[in-house]
Amino acid sequence: MLSRPSAAVLVTLIVLAIGAAVVPSFGGTYALKFVTRVMVLAILVLSLDFLIGISGLVSFGHAMFFGLGAYAVYFLSPADAGANLIAAFGGAVLFAGLAALAVGALAVLTRGFYFIMVTLAFGEMAFALFHDGGFSGGSDGAYINVKPQLSIGDATLLDLDQRIVFFYFCLALLIVCYVSLLAVARGPVGRVLQGIRWNETRIAALGYNTYVHKLVAFTLAGSIAGLAGALFATIDGYVTPELFGWRQSGLAIMMAVLGGVGTLFGAILGAILYAGLEEVLKTASLVGPLAEHWSLVLGAILIAAVLAVPRGIAGLFPTTSDKQSSTNGLSVHLPQKERLSGLAVSTTSLTRRFGGLLAVDDVTLSFAPNKVHAVIGPNGAGKTTFINMLSGALQPTSGHIAVDGADVTGRTLHVMARLGIGRSYQITNIIQPFTVRENCLLAAQACQPSPLRSSSRGERTQIEADVHGALDAVGLTQRVAVKAADLSHGEQRQLEIAMLIASGARVLILDEPLAGMGPEETGRVTALLRSLAAQHTVILIEHDMDAVFAVADTLTVLVGGRLLAHGAPDAIRQDTAVREAYLGQLDATTRVTPVRRPISSATIGLEAKGINTFYGQSHILHDVDFRVAPSETVSLLGRNGMGKTTLLRTLMGLTPPRSGSIRLGARDMVGERPSVVARAGLAFVPEGRSIFPNLTVEENLTVAATNRPGEAPQWTLARIYSLFPRLAERRGNWGNQLSGGEQKMLAIARALMTNPSILLLDEATEGLAPKVREEIWATIRTISEAGIATVVVDKNLTDLLALADRHVILSKGQVVFDGSAAELQADSGFIHSHLGV
Repeated sequence: MLSRPSAAVLVTLIVLAIGAAVVPSFGGTYALKFVTRVMVLAILVLSLDFLIGISGLVSFGHAMFFGLGAYAVYFLSPADAGANLIAAFGGAVLFAGLAALAVGALAVLTRGFYFIMVTLAFGEMAFALFHDGGFSGGSDGAYINVKPQLSIGDATLLDLDQRIVFFYFCLALLIVCYVSLLAVARGPVGRVLQGIRWNETRIAALGYNTYVHKLVAFTLAGSIAGLAGALFATIDGYVTPELFGWRQSGLAIMMAVLGGVGTLFGAILGAILYAGLEEVLKTASLVGPLAEHWSLVLGAILIAAVLAVPRGIAGLFPTTSDKQSSTNGLSVHLPQKERLSGLAVSTTSLTRRFGGLLAVDDVTLSFAPNKVHAVIGPNGAGKTTFINMLSGALQPTSGHIAVDGADVTGRTLHVMARLGIGRSYQITNIIQPFTVRENCLLAAQACQPSPLRSSSRGERTQIEADVHGALDAVGLTQRVAVKAADLSHGEQRQLEIAMLIASGARVLILDEPLAGMGPEETGRVTALLRSLAAQHTVILIEHDMDAVFAVADTLTVLVGGRLLAHGAPDAIRQDTAVREAYLGQLDATTRVTPVRRPISSATIGLEAKGINTFYGQSHILHDVDFRVAPSETVSLLGRNGMGKTTLLRTLMGLTPPRSGSIRLGARDMVGERPSVVARAGLAFVPEGRSIFPNLTVEENLTVAATNRPGEAPQWTLARIYSLFPRLAERRGNWGNQLSGGEQKMLAIARALMTNPSILLLDEATEGLAPKVREEIWATIRTISEAGIATVVVDKNLTDLLALADRHVILSKGQVVFDGSAAELQADSGFIHSHLGV
């Protein structure tokens, strides 16, 4: 969050203000006019920096409001008298603000590149309107004959025709604009806007209407730009359509970047530096012949400045951290809210379709208050889609959701949050640049009745109490001043839960809260989840079955989007259908003998040692050793979330390990790009297939063939079509016209076209019909018999035992088994301990 200005910044700003204040005494008319222009530009850049640096909205049409403010003074000025200063400048601010409100209402519906294009389009439309319209003087512009003044009766208090008066008027407004925007940015609204800039999804999930907040920021920035335009029009008494142009917006962005985006004071420094450089380079007496090419020289200087100081001039100044409140200590006694309890949540025939995919199918459930409810199931079961609907992130296709008996179906994410439904995400979702306390402050102020206004003293006291209580509950009271990005993975998970508690949520929906944690962190968070049930209803998705059975009061099992089972943990553990959903058809008496293939004597093999892979702070793989011999088929087993996909991605170079070694034959592959790994002999078929939807089947295959190593082709189109007759029949179909099974076949075929030595298959048959599964298993056997080493991830243990030469089990990112089918089947308890429920 934007910190208070450091002593060095304050001293610099005071020196600049004093320096500006004495210009009328020591500088001539030219210097007076130049500094006035710089101050006006600084106000414009301040407004844009608030929009970009604080709110994260990059507008290429900001000059439109600058131009509207300038023309407002022209429209409000009589031909032979000066306009009333309050009416002229108030009208400019109002005119630009209303235009910003209208434009922003559409623009903030978009994001990123589209937001830039929408604002640019509006700016160009305004330029064309004023350039071609007779009402505004057309392309020649228009003159303001007498500048605005402030009079009472016959006494003139302010006459902007007097250059010195106008100079100090601009200086005063610049100071007021900076102090006001700084106060807004560091207040409750600014905290939300900065949160939106870094993580809009989390802010919405806390209960904020991000659309309204962004619209407020856009309107405020546009109003101040209108004020700057009114001042600019008063400098020379002349307005022109060029004030609306994209070049003017681009210059303002350049000044903001040069000064340091998101600092506010950097906008002032950027305007001074840019205007000063331009003025010097235009002066032939100072730079000689270069003055004729001043824009080229200025461009080169600016490029060098940005490369040398990426954070702008403001980045050269020391930063300061805010003093923390007394919530740092446990001895503080703050008023606490009345003790609350959890809410009952229920669904009736809840269904969600994505085109032809039925992700959640007719689920009717009831979650009692003040209990821990776990939702489990294999990959693709619909778990995340289900909780997305509960939290309002997705709208159901049909069915109903009720909270404490009230129908809340169709409510959006931020509305559900304000009703008491809080949620975390599978990947830790916090505001990384904020401190622990600032994250919780954001959450706590969300439950106040009017988050757009500044909080009263009583509300601030209550917010502090909520923050202290939440951090105390999760054990982070002593970490309030630490940046969230610097916390351990487990602490970040605790912070995310603390934010939900501080927000006043009474239903906590937690998506894999234990993912990526070590044993100590898992134990700590498991105990926290159990304690939270005293005042909350906890609904969690989790793949750590030991933790689930230790903490949950009820278990819900989803498979293929349908409700398979719901009840007490012991009943679920003994449910045959549930066990089959995790283990295929294998039971304790089943013994499967795999088909043995001769191991090739080729030199290429894969060996990984001591692999440690992270996603941010999440430690996923812990010292993993993994090997694949030439022509060997290896099954990679484990519950969901245990690191199987991460291991495949690490081997492929898609997620580089933080430590460890990976060798393909005699070659070290750590640090190599995925394209290099692929050309060295590894091929990866991801769970999501990732085929090219706008290419035909044959084009998908031939594109892959262009990247194969230089040796004679082993896999040709003819050979692929003989292996996959169905693809031959559909060779002219687009990728998005294939069924799920056909897409999986195409993904495998495309991988084979690279002539791999080792094939990595992630979730080989997930989500496929039984007949298609049989075809895929037969295909994998054929590939293995052709001498290609294969690593297969799948949940169907029966087929894997019959297919693979060796089996590796991952649990919590560690290898817990590496052996044959016979060794694995010798202990059915071990199988269910690490693969079942």
